[in-house]
Amino acid sequence: GFLGAIGFVILRSSLQTSSGVEFHQFYPVSTEDFCQTSSLEQVGLQVATVLFIRMGPVILEFFFPGNSGVQKLGGVVCQLLPLFLFHVVIRLIGITMESLTDAGWVYPKESSGGLFDHLSRYSIYDVDVGALLGTLPEM
Repeated sequence: GFLGAIGFVILRSSLQTSSGVEFHQFYPVSTEDFCQTSSLEQVGLQVATVLFIRMGPVILEFFFPGNSGVQKLGGVVCQLLPLFLFHVVIRLIGITMESLTDAGWVYPKESSGGLFDHLSRYSIYDVDVGALLGTLPEM
């Protein structure tokens, strides 16, 4: 029951995130917005990606039985290939990331301050030492 409820919440959150439509309980607040072409395209792309990630390694193993490279890298390739293809397709047809952001297909670009910029956002003084020490025996 508990794990089923977690799966239910994850499914709902993924539908909300991919469609860009707010949900209440398990249902979209606006069914009309959820059924818009752009929303359904985004949900469809998400479902296709999940199916590819789940079924891709099985299909590769079927076509290349016993291949150690497929066994080791098939899962990783099937996770990265949809993202790679997405970027290749949008470049080939001339869609910019800015227009995808405006249409709700991708998140807005974060500020680019360099490779180590994220390290300056936090301070060692923000660490709750008591909580850290209290959890160490459990780890």
